[in-house]
Formats: sequence, structure tokens, C-alpha cells
Amino acid sequence: MTVIFETSQYAHVLRMLNSMSARDKSFRTLQFVAKLLAWRLYYNGSSLESVNKWDSLESQISFARKLFSIGKVFDYLSKSYFGTLQVKNPISSSEAALPSIQLTRDLAFTGYSAMELIGWLQKTKLIKCPNHKFVSTLSKQFLAAALVSSCFAGVYNYQKVSEQLKSIQASDSGKTKHEASVESLIKEKHDVVYFAVQNALDALIPLAELDILKLDEGVVAMTGITTSLMGLYKTWSS
Repeated sequence: MTVIFETSQYAHVLRMLNSMSARDKSFRTLQFVAKLLAWRLYYNGSSLESVNKWDSLESQISFARKLFSIGKVFDYLSKSYFGTLQVKNPISSSEAALPSIQLTRDLAFTGYSAMELIGWLQKTKLIKCPNHKFVSTLSKQFLAAALVSSCFAGVYNYQKVSEQLKSIQASDSGKTKHEASVESLIKEKHDVVYFAVQNALDALIPLAELDILKLDEGVVAMTGITTSLMGLYKTWSS
């Protein structure tokens, strides 16, 4: 056991699990695994008791994760405020599009966080919310808008980084003088694509729950597992 505890890999796992992001993604993975198992058992005609067991686990993990995201509404309110300033005073006319997209994303995430907070308070019976279904639907709509906006921001950033990369590589000294910049931009380009794909996949979940896309529970669960593991991988490699 001493050999295991003294390895660098074990220390890295501990550092990763000490971060809020890694713990949230780990719980999110378990949440969608439970959702997938419930769907699979129901599809195979298993007993209602077996299906309800995994449904209950998925619901409990989802409820617990909302507790850790209570303060996010204030974080996104702050981002929205500073985003409003960037839209009003852009660096240049050509740079005005991205702040507008980011402001839309942050406002949507603010609405989503607020609706999730109201939903959590209603489930704990701290407040009464007669229109809880409306709150749940509005939460999903805000989340879908936020994730779609994130995808647009990713496309814009990809185009911007690609243009910068082409400009440097086209210069005579691009391979020597700006070698570090080229490597940095290539890494940034890969990250932009990675997160754009992750956001696009995540957007399928609220869109399916709103019946905008016709996806069964199994596909939604697999999508959630995939994006959760993508998030864990980024946390692990950082």
C-alpha cells in the first residue's frame, strides 16, 4: 500500500479530487450512469422496483449537485455586469461580436442558476413554488440558450485564432521568431474545438428535455456521461 500512496499518480488523483470541478464532474458522471441504467432496465422490462432504485439515485445526485452551485448565480451576475461594459465599450468594432455573444451566454447562465436555486429551495420546502414545472422548464430553456451561445462563442474564437495562426505562419520568420506563439495558438485552437464539442453535446440534453430534439433517455444519458468524462479529462490534464 505504501508503494501506491507514494506514487505521483496517486498524488495527482488526490489533487484533482480536491477541486470542486473534478468532484462535480465525478458526481455528474455517476448521475448519468444511474440514468442510463434506469433507462436500460426499463427498456428490458425489469421490475419497477429496480428502475425506481436507479431513478432515485439519479435524482438524489442531481439534487446534491445543485447545492454546490447555489452561489453561481452571483458569479454569473458579476460576469454579466462586466460583459455589459465590454459591449458598451468594445475594444474595436471588429471585436464587438464576441462580447455580445459572451454577454448572452452569461445572462442565460444567470437565469439558469437562478431557476436552479429556486427549484432547490422549493424541493427543500424552504419556499413554496406553485409553478415548479414552469421554473423547471425555464431552467432548461436558459441552459439551452447558454450552451448554444457558448457554441457560437467557440466558433468565433476558432475563426479568430485560425486567422492569427495563419498570419504568423505566413510571415517570413514564422517558424523561428514566433515559434512559441505558434505553439500557444495551436494549443488554444485545440482547446476551443474541444470545449465547443463539449458544449454542443451538452446542449443536446436540455434540448431533448424540452422536446425540441427527439432523443430517448439512453442517448441523453450517454451524452451526459461523455461530456462529464470530457470535463474530468481536462481537469486531469491541467
